This record gives sequence, C-alpha cells and structure tokens, in this order.
Amino acid sequence: MDDNDSRTICLHIPSLFPPNYSVEISMPTQSAAVVSAGMAYLKSSNRVITEMLLNQIMKKPTSDKGMTAEREGYALAAGIGMGFVNLGA
Repeated sequence: MDDNDSRTICLHIPSLFPPNYSVEISMPTQSAAVVSAGMAYLKSSNRVITEMLLNQIMKKPTSDKGMTAEREGYALAAGIGMGFVNLGA
C-alpha cells in the first residue's frame, strides 16, 4: 500500500482527524472512503485498519434524526471494508 494512497483515503474519514479539527465531508464520501480503505488493504489482516473500521461501525449516531439512514449505510460500508481487510483470515 502506497503511503500517498493511504493518506488520501484517510483524509475523507473525519473520525481520524484530531479532535479540535472540524471539516464537513458528506456521508456518502465517508462511506466510499471506508470501503476504499478495505479494498486498499485487501487480505492483509492489518490490525490498525481493522480496529479503525470496527470503531467506525460502533460509532454512535448523531442526534440528527434525518441522518439515521445515512449512518446505517456508513456502518454497513465500514463492515464491508473490514470484511475486505480480513478476507480469508
């Protein structure tokens, strides 16, 4: 995995940013980023990426009522990404 590719993917996952850094990234873009992380680390069983994706699955939804469906889609995308990382392990 190229470091530049990994950094580009991580730039679209706001939970990997420092706590005081705020940026607005759409939920579909974030979902694509977590699946991309899984595809980038396909069959690697990388522990750091697996834990990051697991944290994304377990992340609590915001209080925004309209974002529930998007949050569920994001959790599903993180699960698919985690499946890619641990495929065959």
